[in-house]
Amino acid sequence: MRKFTLMLLAAMFTITMGAQTAMLKKGPALQKPATAKMLRQSPERQLIEQGMFAQEGASRKNVIGEITNELVTPPADLVTERYRLNGSIKVSGWETVSRTILIGFDGNDVYLQGFMYYLPEAWIKGTLSEDHSTVSFPMQFVGNIYNSDNELRDVYFWPATYITDDTDEGSWQPIDAVFNFNEDMKTFVLQQEVVTYIFENTLTDGLRYFAVYDSELTITSDIDTVEVPDDLVTEAYQLEGIAMNYDYDAEDWYADEEFVRSVQVAYDEDHIYIKGLCSYIPGAWVKGDRQGDKYVLANGQYFGIYIYEGEAYPIYLVGYDKQEDKAADIVLELDEETGTLTTQQWVSLSAIADDVLAYEIYSDVALSHILDVAAVPETPEIAYFEYDPDYEMGLAELEIPTVDVDGRPLMTSKLSYQIFTDYGDGVEPYVFLADWHEGLEEDMTVVPYDFEDDIDFLRGGEMVLFYSIEEGLKRIGVQSIYEGGGKTNKSEISWYLVDEDYEPTAVSSTTGRSNGETVYFDLQGRHVTDQTKGLLIKQTRKADGSINTVKVVRK
Repeated sequence: MRKFTLMLLAAMFTITMGAQTAMLKKGPALQKPATAKMLRQSPERQLIEQGMFAQEGASRKNVIGEITNELVTPPADLVTERYRLNGSIKVSGWETVSRTILIGFDGNDVYLQGFMYYLPEAWIKGTLSEDHSTVSFPMQFVGNIYNSDNELRDVYFWPATYITDDTDEGSWQPIDAVFNFNEDMKTFVLQQEVVTYIFENTLTDGLRYFAVYDSELTITSDIDTVEVPDDLVTEAYQLEGIAMNYDYDAEDWYADEEFVRSVQVAYDEDHIYIKGLCSYIPGAWVKGDRQGDKYVLANGQYFGIYIYEGEAYPIYLVGYDKQEDKAADIVLELDEETGTLTTQQWVSLSAIADDVLAYEIYSDVALSHILDVAAVPETPEIAYFEYDPDYEMGLAELEIPTVDVDGRPLMTSKLSYQIFTDYGDGVEPYVFLADWHEGLEEDMTVVPYDFEDDIDFLRGGEMVLFYSIEEGLKRIGVQSIYEGGGKTNKSEISWYLVDEDYEPTAVSSTTGRSNGETVYFDLQGRHVTDQTKGLLIKQTRKADGSINTVKVVRK
């Protein structure tokens, strides 16, 4: 997992032509937003996926305003701005949302168009709080839609929370969708501890829905990120530099620590594209233009939004020329012989597009090719693990280094990881079942580093959700696998002790099987004997060390 250090937004790093001393205030360490909450929500998501709440199929044949329910109608002179809705939605299956919407303010009335999946022209109306810190959208009528049986249904914007009573019988209760509002940054972040889901519902007093959003919703100003050509071919590069910090006593900058990580670089005619400069949003791209033997990355390129503790932080690429004490485009000098790119500018991840209000600043930045050679990956770790015995579910946050044991960067496209479980009777590889994980097309034991589905897996194992962890787990392990230079090398297995009193024996510490050996698991991923009957998972280790997984029926 990346180690984040955020420079608090409380202090502005002022860069002007008048050149004042740069002042950055260092804030607390930042990590990925707390994912334990995702585990608490998962049972509710399971209830939805298992059909315990009614869902109606819908067609695109829809109308607005055919019945007497009052529709939201914005003022004729309403001025709107383009925003972007970000999150996850379930229609037939869970998918990522990132689409343009319109928002307009009329005093404390807030009008939003484009939220509804099936009725994108419909408006919803909210209220801006007196201190301008929140916007609340209540349940409201948005129009009509035809279901799959060609019956016309009312549709409501229906935010809800799931309430369990003393008998453990739960119910969905409608509640206002309250967004934290940052007026300066133009961001809305749903108060996730209040609203569980937002439904496009056909009832006011019960749940029967067409579509549902989870609570990881943000709305941000619609600034375009860099788009890359579909046929772009990337190469693996290593990014080296020095993370800079500010000494308030000495009133000067100092080199904090050196870093190295892998990025992707692509050339397209006279353009260069780089993915991975932003450690907070590693999938974001920046673009540069060739000028002679240099490539110039323009200031103000938008990486995207980073969410931390329910707040949204926009991040931009901004260069800083310390000698001139001003913002500057980032000039990458190309060494034609080695292909290495270097810059004299400091590179900042900034909160604003035209100045340096920095989350992070790097000096001595260099980009160079990563060679495809055999390497032993550095041992990963399980930074966090949580288990819910009621649903036999687990959640882990992994720290998977992208360097080898000598600190050299690895190609993430050739890096993967594998999970192991130990219930006290032997170590076994964990099987992620496609029947449980919506983002998988087939069962998986080895997970590519770059794989994510925005539901159960985040890139680099920053969040991994397990649907079949039974009670009695003693420890859980992770191992990195690197297939560089035509050779497969594995790290040691790093263990997280679930049962603090557990002392592994020689048998339970077995970390592998001999080639040709076959073992069986049930559909919950538990090891069973070869005499067990029913639908089982059969694993056989092949001669090359890889594992073949198939489903079999033993009678």
